[in-house]
Amino acid sequence: MLLHCAIVLAGCATRPPLPSAAKSGFQPVSSEVAAIQTRHYHRVSEATVLAAATEILEDLGYTPDWSNSSLGVITASKNSIHRAPATRSPGEIIFFPVAVTAASIGVLRGFPPDQVAASIWPKTYDYPCFDRVSLTTTRAGTAGKCCQVRVLIQRTFPGKDKDQFAGGWVYANPAVHGNFFNRLAAKLATLPLQ
Repeated sequence: MLLHCAIVLAGCATRPPLPSAAKSGFQPVSSEVAAIQTRHYHRVSEATVLAAATEILEDLGYTPDWSNSSLGVITASKNSIHRAPATRSPGEIIFFPVAVTAASIGVLRGFPPDQVAASIWPKTYDYPCFDRVSLTTTRAGTAGKCCQVRVLIQRTFPGKDKDQFAGGWVYANPAVHGNFFNRLAAKLATLPLQ
């Protein structure tokens, strides 16, 4: 399991190749976005990160929905933190602020550990139709502080007993305002340390 975690974090070799941007609507992230996946923000609070994300999302015309997860801890059982309420239309973008630890790949990907085996790498991949975006932060050992920011884009596969998800750390979807990731990276890079 530890080896598998390391492989996935480094870029899982079993992941299918990325389709061309023209075909899929996806594009590789910029170097700034890649930087926020590796740069440590030991003295930037989670509240500051979320405030920056909210400001950018609102400027892009979105109202972030923070209701489906708790800052600092995943409290929901099964995959419920990623289930859209029935009032949402299919494909509506939901931005989840999920702050997690780096101890388990299941938690890093937003799943409770007991759901990892069934959910981490579904057999079906459909890059153009990802409809969930989440910002995850790993802890620096001090409550309320984040040390690393990761962007996770996910696709739901409805019609199952439980939703399945495919995800990747390194793609941004222009149709979902891919520019958001670049702007967030730039903003975080200029925030004063706290």
